[in-house]
Amino acid sequence: MHGSAAVSMTGRPGAGPGIALSFLLTALACSFAALCYAELASMIPIAGSAYTYAYATLGEIFAWIIGWDLILEYAVSNMAVAVGFSAYLNDFFEGVFGFHLPEQLSGPMIAGGKFTGAWFNLPALVILLVLSYILYRGVRESAEPTM
Repeated sequence: MHGSAAVSMTGRPGAGPGIALSFLLTALACSFAALCYAELASMIPIAGSAYTYAYATLGEIFAWIIGWDLILEYAVSNMAVAVGFSAYLNDFFEGVFGFHLPEQLSGPMIAGGKFTGAWFNLPALVILLVLSYILYRGVRESAEPTM
């Protein structure tokens, strides 16, 4: 490089020191959100969640909308985690045991807007089932009355 900025593999210049500033601004925004939740938790002394706060302040219909929004949010985020986990698991199997799962059973069905030929992402399903079971157990334990 002849005196120019570092260029990434995709041909774009790197983020540079601006990335540290963006992390600081994000931390500040998250701190304000935490303070808002702390204020709500002190005003509404029941189990704290976005659904509960919406129910107490805006009413049942808004709480219902937020509840379904949270379910969709969790589903999308869990799917992203599961697909990433599937790729890591396949790399782990290949690196440690010398084999990998067939692409039809471990790859994404659509990548880059095109079908890849994969049938199903089995490791992603397994991690989603595990996460769903953990969530189910947590909800069930939270619903039990304490003595």
